[in-house]
Amino acid sequence: MQPQTAHKAWQNQPALSEEITASAISRFYSKPLYRTINALVFTIWKPVLKKYVGLAALLAAAPLYAADLVNHADNRPASLDTGAQKRVQVVNVWATWCVPCRREMPALSQWYAAEKRQRRGVRVDMAGVALDKPADVSRFLQSVPVRYPILRYTGNDSTAWMHGLGNPTGALPFTVIRAPACGNYRKTLLGEVSPQQLTQAVAEASAKCRAG
Repeated sequence: MQPQTAHKAWQNQPALSEEITASAISRFYSKPLYRTINALVFTIWKPVLKKYVGLAALLAAAPLYAADLVNHADNRPASLDTGAQKRVQVVNVWATWCVPCRREMPALSQWYAAEKRQRRGVRVDMAGVALDKPADVSRFLQSVPVRYPILRYTGNDSTAWMHGLGNPTGALPFTVIRAPACGNYRKTLLGEVSPQQLTQAVAEASAKCRAG
């Protein structure tokens, strides 16, 4: 189908609802062919979709849920989507070349181990997302093991992806505490963080979950 023909076809389609939930978007992009679909739709046809179809909500959510994330341990696709579950998620974005990142990770690991023993009544998960090469990540983790899962961002625009998580500058380290199903709570912490900051933010998010 030629682009002009495709344009007309889209014009003749009924408007799609913009009330597309984040969980539905995540399920769509968790399928095996999501990278191909993302390339075809959001790279080639994004201007067409944005002009002719009501997909503003989908396009806005795409940078976060369509991101290229893999588990470092097995290189399988990963996601930060929490669905409808009332839980708190701590995401620490880092790189081996970032000195403050390397410095804070042992404390983050100890904090997470202690936090898991708190039993707040609300599930608390944590993940580190590395913006780095697999070999460099493996080498670092051999000397500084952590107790939370490590993911890797493998896409082409980490700055845009971090913007979707609430980082306006793209600087590292960057930590976000989020609870999408609990009043859409989100707190971003730029720079090196302390265990006290994490504890306070997680307590706030957990309170939101219990209240809801």
